[in-house]
Amino acid sequence: MAGPRGAYVQAYIRGGSEFGTAWHLAAKGQNRLRGYEDFAAIAADLVERGYTTPQKIACHGGSNGGLLCGVMLTRFPEYFGAVWASVGVLDMLRYHLFPAGAGWIDEYGDPDDPAARAWLLDYSPMHNVQDHGKRPYPAALIDTNETDDRVDPSHSRRFAALLQEAGQPAWFHSRAGGHGGGGQTTAIAREQALGYAFLRHALSL
Repeated sequence: MAGPRGAYVQAYIRGGSEFGTAWHLAAKGQNRLRGYEDFAAIAADLVERGYTTPQKIACHGGSNGGLLCGVMLTRFPEYFGAVWASVGVLDMLRYHLFPAGAGWIDEYGDPDDPAARAWLLDYSPMHNVQDHGKRPYPAALIDTNETDDRVDPSHSRRFAALLQEAGQPAWFHSRAGGHGGGGQTTAIAREQALGYAFLRHALSL
């Protein structure tokens, strides 16, 4: 998250492994939303403490972190001034149909199981996009890598298209490279520069 002076906040939310197995399991499967609520609560706390305003807060994450950012955009848009979601898992009803996705069923839940499908649908970014006239979102950058064999690029492509069709301020960028980016240092630097230029513009820094 970025504040008005460029401060950086590292959010330790349930679902990670920083604080042991119980911390991870607390936001697994049907409890996944807890981790996203943790993240939104941190953003709200920054405002409550007087460090910043929602319009000056941005979030950025890649892969599973891209999913988190997609949830922030579609479920907690009022908490942020900009969202940058990279190589995100964004279609939670079809993620398991792509090559690497089947390996994540234990973590997220099986979309083919009716009970799991219900909780996945509840937060799946792809299935919760609202029209700008109904609920405006902050500016969003959705980017992906063309040869990503872990999170299929179609997640980002389709999500960005849905946002644009809904009239939301969303930009899409596709670049060469696999899940980790372009590979070469110069390519990665260009990718990072583009993202931070977007954040500076979106937050009016």
